[in-house]
Amino acid sequence: MTGISQRPSVKVQFKAIDEAQNLLRGMEIRLYKENVLVDEVCDAPTKVKLALDDSAFYTIEIALETFITKRIVIDTEHLDEIKRKNQLKFEVELHREEDYKHLEAYQEVFDYPAVMIEYDTLSNDFIYNEEYRINTRNAIERMLIQSKRGDVAF
Repeated sequence: MTGISQRPSVKVQFKAIDEAQNLLRGMEIRLYKENVLVDEVCDAPTKVKLALDDSAFYTIEIALETFITKRIVIDTEHLDEIKRKNQLKFEVELHREEDYKHLEAYQEVFDYPAVMIEYDTLSNDFIYNEEYRINTRNAIERMLIQSKRGDVAF
């Protein structure tokens, strides 16, 4: 380490689970900072730990064979300006691809990040962006409804 002060960081820890709440392991994890790949872990354990700098957008991509790849966006803006909680823990639910691959639009819907996590200065903690979460849930529900009706366009 050099004499230059190190930027504050956030310790992220997450577990991947399936829809039955079983812990998954062996995932490929890719960490992007501002859309540039900065880290990659193959055959990840059940608990994944990462350190993120402040004032950046990160995307965590979680891939596991037979499951749909999931992306989580984390915004660490404002962390250098305030006293903050420096740890973020969460679970990521992966969906089995076989349950969705018959749906025409499934890749389009699941290609976007599943959730966006950002730092809330009022609560001094990380929160899920509720509007983004609702929009994502609604897109999945629309896809499922349209598939039941036989609509071809999403």
